[in-house]
Amino acid sequence: MKLDIEKLTKRFSQHVAVHEIQTVLSPGIYGLVGPNGAGKTTLLRMLAGVMHPTSGHVLWNGQSVKGKAGEQYRNQLGYLPQELGLYPSFTVERFLRYIAALKGLSKAETGESIERVLNLVNLKSKQSVKIKELSGGMRRRLGIAQALLNDPKVMLLDEPTTALDPEERLRFRNVIQSLSGNRIIIISTHIMSDIEQLADYLLILKEGRLVANHSPGKLIEELEGMVWNVTADTELLHTLSRNYLIGNLGKQEDHYRVTVIAKEPPSHKAVPQRPCLEDVYVWLFGSIELPVEGVQP
Repeated sequence: MKLDIEKLTKRFSQHVAVHEIQTVLSPGIYGLVGPNGAGKTTLLRMLAGVMHPTSGHVLWNGQSVKGKAGEQYRNQLGYLPQELGLYPSFTVERFLRYIAALKGLSKAETGESIERVLNLVNLKSKQSVKIKELSGGMRRRLGIAQALLNDPKVMLLDEPTTALDPEERLRFRNVIQSLSGNRIIIISTHIMSDIEQLADYLLILKEGRLVANHSPGKLIEELEGMVWNVTADTELLHTLSRNYLIGNLGKQEDHYRVTVIAKEPPSHKAVPQRPCLEDVYVWLFGSIELPVEGVQP
């Protein structure tokens, strides 16, 4: 089982949102990572078949996903868009039955599938509740549930943890981990903690280009010896922010504890620390915005 992405490109007028992305995906969990505007949603929409590429191809087990040849692919696809159209007056069960019908599930399959996905996302008790009465987090969980109805082999999840509280985020990670098996799961996010312990591979998008497709461990390994913890006053923090990549920042009484990405110690106060995926993100995309008066990144 494999998903081939061959020089996939999407152009909007003069703007190239996705530029010649080429990779082969086999079963596993992929974190699709990049800042807002990197092309993550556009790429997922093309993989889901709801947006046509300007050029390039998507192949499922060697067959194009275009037209009738892609019917098998679409039958095995689960897609959660960033903005899922919900029907406020529908109950949770009615909405899932509607989606199941669109996916071509039989009546027998529909009942069993609804029971399964509602238990997975912890919404069984809300089965008869109208969607307009659900919280934002519950609506997002309902979105995850509809993507799972047909027990898909390919799952495309665009910012799935938006509006989820910490407990729901943990449950989401556990659900995805339990489903990983023989599936291709792509999770789009700009929140590294969502995928740090979940993803087998990271697909890093920068300005519409795929700049890395590696395991989290390999990316972290590349930063060994380049991550430093510095205890700094405002003046030193100002100096560091002007000359180095700045990651995590914490305030402690009259000083700051700041993570700095640099090949050499950025200060005599610098202490080496083990890299994490958030450090990788800073390394690839630049410093965080420093919420400190008088300090500019």
